[in-house]
Amino acid sequence: RRHTRYIGDWSSDVCSSDLINEADAETIANQLLGIGLRRAQAIVEYRETYGPFYTAEELKVVKGVGSKTVESNRERIRVN
Repeated sequence: RRHTRYIGDWSSDVCSSDLINEADAETIANQLLGIGLRRAQAIVEYRETYGPFYTAEELKVVKGVGSKTVESNRERIRVN
């Protein structure tokens, strides 16, 4: 059984879209596979400049985030 993991809830294995759209860089880096602090900071900077992400695929526009990274985190990224 899967549960949506919200920021601050470390008990489950799936992140909500709120992670990408609201979390700080350190939280993103800690919860997504293949995303270090530098890439997480780029995600936050992109979000602050262009607004929220609506699909997991949109993460690929952030420098350093490619198809493999998105695919390995697809179940961790929920978009309503």
